[in-house]
Amino acid sequence: MQSFPLALILTSIPFMVSMGITPGPNNVLVASSGVNFAEARGESTGTHDEPKPLTFLQAAAFQWVNGKAWVIALGAFMRQFLHTEKRRRSFNCTMAALLVLSILPVLWE
Repeated sequence: MQSFPLALILTSIPFMVSMGITPGPNNVLVASSGVNFAEARGESTGTHDEPKPLTFLQAAAFQWVNGKAWVIALGAFMRQFLHTEKRRRSFNCTMAALLVLSILPVLWE
């Protein structure tokens, strides 16, 4: 069995940290829309092809593609579902097996 390269582990740490704490692309786009169009209200040039800010409903609907929000919602559901020891143990064993299966292709390279 081949050892896992230390360089790969060390370069993965910044990626994992940034994925865990950054707001995500959809939040950046919604914030950008607010910043870019906050001062432009009422200053229409009259052209039909000028960009328009996101409406409240468009921004709210855009959050449905937020992966972190789905993970949080799934976590809340799983916390309610896994309230018994038997369910929690079954879930943990399944996740451990999936983790091992996901690592095997890397080890066989």
